Amino acid sequence: MKMNKIIIPVAAIAMGVALVGSVSSTLAWYQYSTKAQAAYIGTSVGQSENLEFKKADGTWGTSNLNADDIQALAAANGSGTSLIPITTDQMAKNNQINNFSSWYSSIETGTEGYADKHPTKANVVQFTLNVRYKKIAESESYLQKNLKLIDLTIVDADDEDFFKAIRVHFSAGTTYSLFARDKKTNDSSATEVITNTYGNLDTDNDGNLDTEMVYEWQDSSSLTPVVYGNPDHQQVANNAAIENLNHQIGVIPANENGLAVTVTMWIEGWQKLSEVPEHNYATEDAAIWDLATYAAKTFKVGMRFQAEDLD
Repeated sequence: MKMNKIIIPVAAIAMGVALVGSVSSTLAWYQYSTKAQAAYIGTSVGQSENLEFKKADGTWGTSNLNADDIQALAAANGSGTSLIPITTDQMAKNNQINNFSSWYSSIETGTEGYADKHPTKANVVQFTLNVRYKKIAESESYLQKNLKLIDLTIVDADDEDFFKAIRVHFSAGTTYSLFARDKKTNDSSATEVITNTYGNLDTDNDGNLDTEMVYEWQDSSSLTPVVYGNPDHQQVANNAAIENLNHQIGVIPANENGLAVTVTMWIEGWQKLSEVPEHNYATEDAAIWDLATYAAKTFKVGMRFQAEDLD
């Protein structure tokens, strides 16, 4: 008997996030392991094949990562469980993040482009999943397999549209993948989620788009709205809401060290959401969010991987 596929639903993260400051919360992961066994008539040889993950203490052999395991992986990278949104610049769907060198943590009223600031651990959650494919028959061996992402579910705990602001990036060797969702259900017709990383904003909620800051005795009649970000720049992400997601994350090598997959998540400040502050210039679908609606928002991210034979 030859096993072609092993399906491992890897994780779901429950995370408290806040627009300002931080809130106390935990990472909660749920793991379901599929183990394949085959017995041959006339022999006493058993065979099993499964994906294995490495814990923060360096031990292998588990297909079940509990909350403490993942908390330890995230903590080893300095990540917490509360996130402050950030605004990003141009980003392609299958490129590396370049060590966040193009990221900025805030915008400043009356200042064009980006502020000269970079993200901190308060802006991202990052951890590494080490995965290998192990086969046990007469002896122990490790097989080369394609690692596919077959489901990426992002859930807003309050059933609102906050899930649209979550970004998940996978990095495995030289393979990179950025994901977002435009729908709750897996039936979207769009294969990409495109976010403009520039625009006019009313950051002080005075009912007018921001302009260059002037004093009251200075002439403001000729001022034009500030364009935040770099004009015409966009972030393009793979859409996790399509039907039958089957995205290549990387290739698991045939050795005991396996494949290291770095997962990075953040809240994209340029995402337009439906609830905006009272008296804002925008009345709906804006990159300025209502604090009462979205502060201390909880979301969950679930990932399901599948190991497949190489072509």
